[in-house]
Amino acid sequence: MAGRERREILAKTVDETAARVENAEVLAIACGHLREAELSKALAERKLKRWIGLDQDPVSVGTVNRDLTGTAVEAVDGSVRGLLRRAYPLGTFDLVYASGLYDYLPLPVGARLLQRAMELVKPDGEFLFANFSDEITTDGYMETFMDWPLILRSAGDMWDIINAAVDKNRVEAEVYYGSNRNIVYGKIRKRVDFAAPAMER
Repeated sequence: MAGRERREILAKTVDETAARVENAEVLAIACGHLREAELSKALAERKLKRWIGLDQDPVSVGTVNRDLTGTAVEAVDGSVRGLLRRAYPLGTFDLVYASGLYDYLPLPVGARLLQRAMELVKPDGEFLFANFSDEITTDGYMETFMDWPLILRSAGDMWDIINAAVDKNRVEAEVYYGSNRNIVYGKIRKRVDFAAPAMER
């Protein structure tokens, strides 16, 4: 249920961005199969300038480009390491998000990625990231029988990542749970005067 809701939240966030910004540009980090694109009204109505999906799995990249050919979506090969090294000439975006990545990142790497993501966010743009919550009750089953070990986080843990990465006086940030509290979300909006790149730590 939390995973399905996450997909809906991502599509809704893209649509809200397109409603707020004409010819909106979106970046999905570790996009997987980008299933949220199937729910996006903005994509269907051709209100997006581009929607870039970055993933290190060539099968996922190929699937996205095959299934969403002829739309504003383009999937490209790329890793978190390459993103942190600024190896890809991606430009800037009105929305950057990472929906299934932070479950695998320790705090220092997660904070560095947030800093890098904010460099890619235009003034008044947003970065959204999600993490499975430490309130989930099926984590033992997921790890033992599904071979799916995750770094689970609380709202406080999400704030730790945000506080380690950005100056909260120059951004607007919020942390919230999904409806069954199995996934927790962090959203950071870059204020118009926050145009300079964040300092690397």
